[in-house]
Amino acid sequence: MTRGSALVRPLVAPLVVLALAGNLALDGKLPQQRAISPSEAARVRAKVGSLPPGTRVNVTLFDYKTVGGTLGSVDDDGFTVMTARKAPAERRFRFEEVRAVKRPSRIPTAGWVAIIAGGALVIFAIWFHRVDKNT
Repeated sequence: MTRGSALVRPLVAPLVVLALAGNLALDGKLPQQRAISPSEAARVRAKVGSLPPGTRVNVTLFDYKTVGGTLGSVDDDGFTVMTARKAPAERRFRFEEVRAVKRPSRIPTAGWVAIIAGGALVIFAIWFHRVDKNT
């Protein structure tokens, strides 16, 4: 063992232990500590109520996790979303645990990349044509 690693190990090990202990202590506790106001729940209830069943939605929870899927049934306490990832499942959400409900963008990320790349190609072609004319 070199002298440098002998000095660093006693400093790094307690920091790693503290980081892991802090992560375990906070795991799962932050979302439950958040008290939602009735107006926030009413806002989410109104948004979900305005969407017809079968609409694609992204649900953001108070722990900032996002669940995407198709809106199912809506009742007084909450609503369901059919997730379409690896294993399709119906997931129920209470209005009090939801931060936001949004409809996903109609153009996927790959579409935006293609649009930007196409625009850059057009600009390059115009610039190259002007440079070629001037020489």
